[in-house]
Amino acid sequence: PPSSARRLFKEYAVEAGLHTPPALQSFAAGEAPAFDYIVKAASGSFGKEIEGPYRAGRAIASAPADPSQRPVFAEQFVQGTILKVWFWGRTPVFAHAHPYPQIVGDGDRSVERLLREKLRRVGQDWDHFADRKLVLACLEYQGTTDLDEVLPAGTSRWIDYRYQQRYEPNRGVTPTSDSALQDLISKSGDQVARMGEAIAALISRTIKLPLLISVDGMLDADGKIWWV
Repeated sequence: PPSSARRLFKEYAVEAGLHTPPALQSFAAGEAPAFDYIVKAASGSFGKEIEGPYRAGRAIASAPADPSQRPVFAEQFVQGTILKVWFWGRTPVFAHAHPYPQIVGDGDRSVERLLREKLRRVGQDWDHFADRKLVLACLEYQGTTDLDEVLPAGTSRWIDYRYQQRYEPNRGVTPTSDSALQDLISKSGDQVARMGEAIAALISRTIKLPLLISVDGMLDADGKIWWV
């Protein structure tokens, strides 16, 4: 179903007139997209099985040996605010809007030390961090390849772009304390409502009752939501 198959969701979003990042649905090893991109597994996986980001013109490192087992695609990388919006039927009821997690230089500590200390605060170890490859890709995308580099005071580097990746201690929330829905609607106009109508129409093809469903997206600097 589109809710678990990323490529099918993208096709449906385009049919519904919604924004979703362009993608290469198939490619050969060594092919170089003309846009900045990330590589995703075709099926949804809660932020896992995603690689990159990589700059336009950089060759895709490898194609799957057996696409029928783990099909992947290259999707244009869109920077912005990380979104997840929950709908009850067609009605939006809650939203998260998170900035990218980042490290901030102080003119003294190295990039590696900043990473180690940030991860230590949430009980993680940089040497064995499962998402180390993705963090390094994020840094390289921003021009940082030497972990011994000392960032000037106040200079930041973001280290992830996926929803719900924890890099800060959980301070606790209430069911309404961190909802960004009204602010999101004020910034993006009718885009959230249009997704609600589209997703409700899709679900109604097989299920005639309203469901609680969430949709991920990215809000860019121009107020456009790119549904992913």
